[in-house]
Amino acid sequence: ILLTLWSMVAIVMAVQVGLNLELWQALLASGLGWILIQIWRRTIGRPIYALGRWLQRRAAGVPLEFTLSDLALLRRHPAWLENLDNWRNRMRQRDLRNSMRYKMRNRIEKLVKREQGHV
Repeated sequence: ILLTLWSMVAIVMAVQVGLNLELWQALLASGLGWILIQIWRRTIGRPIYALGRWLQRRAAGVPLEFTLSDLALLRRHPAWLENLDNWRNRMRQRDLRNSMRYKMRNRIEKLVKREQGHV
């Protein structure tokens, strides 16, 4: 209803300027039109709108609305995001291998220095 009220303000201004009416005349004309539209939508118009929606669904042959389960399929995931966990695991393994190589190299260098000192 809030959106329809905001639209009503825009309509009043358009009617006032477009038809060169006084503010109260534009309010009265727009207000009556707005009330008639609201009554139509909430009473007689409901079966007509339902029939229109049924005809759309029937003509399309597929559901025209999305459900919550469809949202996951609609979201586009870039390839890099899909592979992010794999990339992180590879980087951790690479860092672990590099760390092991560094430690091993240091131990070998210490052993070599110790052997050279004893020779």
